[in-house]
Amino acid sequence: MMEKNDKLDTVHFNVSLQFKFPILDRTIRLEGIRNIAFSDEGIVIEGLDGEKIIVPVPFNISTVSDGYHSFGELYEHRHMLFIALLLYNKDIAWRSLYHDDGSCYEGWFVAGLDLPTGQITYHLPLRLWSMLDSIKTLKKAPKYDGHTSKDVINRLEEWIKKYLKEKS
Repeated sequence: MMEKNDKLDTVHFNVSLQFKFPILDRTIRLEGIRNIAFSDEGIVIEGLDGEKIIVPVPFNISTVSDGYHSFGELYEHRHMLFIALLLYNKDIAWRSLYHDDGSCYEGWFVAGLDLPTGQITYHLPLRLWSMLDSIKTLKKAPKYDGHTSKDVINRLEEWIKKYLKEKS
């Protein structure tokens, strides 16, 4: 089933997916996918219904490399760059241990910027929480507006262009 959200001009596909994992010796049914992430345990797939499965992989994903940087190094770069951006823009920055619906990912927190071009957020490892002690801490994150990775890039680019235009 396909739903159109006129307010956000986005399309959400509600599909029922069934995975057969011989390595797990079980079949898992998810009502759509909310998130796919990599962890030290394997690939974490979260369904829209909150069901999570972890597919073990025979290697540490964070060590996969393009020949120059590993996934682990690239994520550390992203973490530090986003923290620097948050600290430089404290007036529009926030952090929270919980999503707007009260859920959370163990060992992670969510941080965001409320840009004039839209919300951007990232999950950061809890070990980095204290680096952001000087920004606003919320009991729950603001309502997630459904932004994608592509939306984040577009919002950042538009924000930068707006800044450059104001400076010229």
